[in-house]
Amino acid sequence: MAAYYFDSSAIVKRYVDEAGSDYVEAILDDPSHVIYTSRLTEVEVASAITRRGYGARLSDVVIFATIREFQADFVGRYRALDVTREALTCAVAVAREHRLRGYDAVHLATALDLLGQGALRGVTHLTMVSADLALNAAAEAEGLASLNPAQGT
Repeated sequence: MAAYYFDSSAIVKRYVDEAGSDYVEAILDDPSHVIYTSRLTEVEVASAITRRGYGARLSDVVIFATIREFQADFVGRYRALDVTREALTCAVAVAREHRLRGYDAVHLATALDLLGQGALRGVTHLTMVSADLALNAAAEAEGLASLNPAQGT
């Protein structure tokens, strides 16, 4: 069983065709992979789908259908993690340490919180999947493996 933590920049690639979409789909389509993300991702991805959809002049019907598909996956495929008080405290520290944007720090802290509870959840190794170079570098500095789907690495 491989465990992955997807931030919003990676998950959105399943619903919006862009660099790295095939890479993301290959990971997500493997039923042996366990996919974790933050509850923040629900808002971030719905927003990204909406903004990109209107930017591409897609119809409301297409945009809303894509959001519904994402929401079904969010409930059925992804393991959405609550943002705990401990994760928020950690987010402040990693934001300062690695100069991350706010929600990127929350994503990293949530992944680290999950790994800290690894014995409880059966997770001993976690790979951060993000198209954000700074977040991936911070994840690696904190001891996580990272993958950038936009670069195929």
